[in-house]
Amino acid sequence: MKERIYLLTGAAGLLGSNVSRKLIERGDKVRALVLKNDPAAKYIPSGVEVVTGDVTDMESLENFFTV
Repeated sequence: MKERIYLLTGAAGLLGSNVSRKLIERGDKVRALVLKNDPAAKYIPSGVEVVTGDVTDMESLENFFTV
């Protein structure tokens, strides 16, 4: 069975950080797409794999979706 990875945008926000925290707590793998220099990135829980990018940039989305 392949490992499940949850892909999140908005993980630095209130809802996204709480969702990612709950997923990490239950042992799931989480990857977050975060804007470059986003000051809210400090709210992303440890254990989350952060990919820097933007949903409007195809190259960063390729990096985000490549597992």
